[in-house]
Amino acid sequence: MDAYASTRNEIAQAPRMQRGSVAIEFAAVFAVFFVVLYAALAYSIPFMLQQSLKQVSADAARSAARIDPAVAGYRDKVADIVDQTVKNSWLPGNWYAHCTTAGPGSTQGYTQWQALRSDGADSYAYLTSDNSDPDDPRPVILVCLERKYNRSGAANETAIVPVLEIIGVTLPALPVDDNGDTILRATTAMHL
Repeated sequence: MDAYASTRNEIAQAPRMQRGSVAIEFAAVFAVFFVVLYAALAYSIPFMLQQSLKQVSADAARSAARIDPAVAGYRDKVADIVDQTVKNSWLPGNWYAHCTTAGPGSTQGYTQWQALRSDGADSYAYLTSDNSDPDDPRPVILVCLERKYNRSGAANETAIVPVLEIIGVTLPALPVDDNGDTILRATTAMHL
């Protein structure tokens, strides 16, 4: 066999030897693309939810500020308007919940938050008094919404976009509390 025929055979066999390389390159590039896309989505959803909870709590607090404190049944009326404002928001009902008793905590330096409803039913609003001016104590309302955003648990406590773990890296890697829960919480405090 002459050199010309040998070279021609090698050239003819080259495409057959390259067949799987395109698939391998595609798989490697796709894996990187998928991780970047998933990370963008997985981090943007909790961020969007946190901002939405903050906006809804601010809207509810503004609605509560419009009610005259001299009206009969003031606390229940404020709780009703706050709850109605929250329920009328664009957020699906299983994307938010009432804050836990530890939720308001010492927000804005106040520690004596009381549930707003006189019958003790759950509400998104809490009430305290600002006694910094003894001659003019002012009521302060706190609207608090939260959402647990865990890897597993009840349907209303799990991540909206599932948590993905790849080679020991968790997406999204959000901060957790002492109980191991990720809680997205938004509060708005307003003097009435």
